[in-house]
Amino acid sequence: MDEYSIFREFPGVRTHPDFTRLLRMIDNILKKHGARVQYFRTKKYENEKPVCRFEFGSSTLRLYCWWWEDTVIIGCGGIKPPAVRKTHQEPWLFDAFTRICYVRDRISKEIPVRELNTNSEQALYTYNRFDPL
Repeated sequence: MDEYSIFREFPGVRTHPDFTRLLRMIDNILKKHGARVQYFRTKKYENEKPVCRFEFGSSTLRLYCWWWEDTVIIGCGGIKPPAVRKTHQEPWLFDAFTRICYVRDRISKEIPVRELNTNSEQALYTYNRFDPL
């Protein structure tokens, strides 16, 4: 099962008030606007290839992704409990964040960004050989 499917099956995600808005946002990225900066929340200290989350609504529904230029790789996430202030305080969310960081780091080491930008389908097909998490 892929990361996004795991996210969708996380308890309470499909019934969360922001879930429909998230689906519309992903649909807009795919079909209309591409990966615009306003769709993502990044940390100021992140590098030029940030791992971030989709930005919308109450911010308790978290879906992490790796976003750079016009490419987005969707990871996993869940619902942040109200008592939790930081991602690392919630084991499930921290694990989801760590997994997408791992994907970012592995791809960054394997594929030069210029190669991804010029022929993304061939580059991802050729380098699809990551160690299991």
